[in-house]
Amino acid sequence: MKVVQIPNYHIFVRDLQLEWRKGDRQEALSLTVKLNIDAPPDFTSDRYKFVTCYDRVVQGAKSKALSGGFKSLEALGTDIAIHCLDDRRVELVSIALEANGRSASGAGGCTIVRHRSGTREVS
Repeated sequence: MKVVQIPNYHIFVRDLQLEWRKGDRQEALSLTVKLNIDAPPDFTSDRYKFVTCYDRVVQGAKSKALSGGFKSLEALGTDIAIHCLDDRRVELVSIALEANGRSASGAGGCTIVRHRSGTREVS
C-alpha cells in the first residue's frame, strides 16, 4: 500500500459575521481567515484534540471581537492571528477584517498576514 505524503493543508473561514465592541458601541464586521497548516506525518494516528479546526478559529475570533479590548481593526486582527498561531502546526495565517453595515461608512478594513518567522500588515 502506497502512503501519500501531504506537506500541509488549509483551513478557510470566509465572511464570518462578527460583532465588534469598540468602546461603548458595537459594529458589524466580516472576517476571512486563511491558515496554512503543517500536516501530521500520519493522519490516521493523529489525535483530534491536537488538530487545528474551524470551530476553534471561529469561537476564538468571536470571543476576541466581543471582548471590547481593541482600539483598532489592526489590533483585533493581530490578536486573532496570534490566537491561530497558538497552534504550533499553523505556519501562516491571513486575517482580513472589513467593517460592514450602516456604521461602516469610510471605515475600510485591514489584512494581517503573519508567518512563524515574522509579521506583515497591509491596510
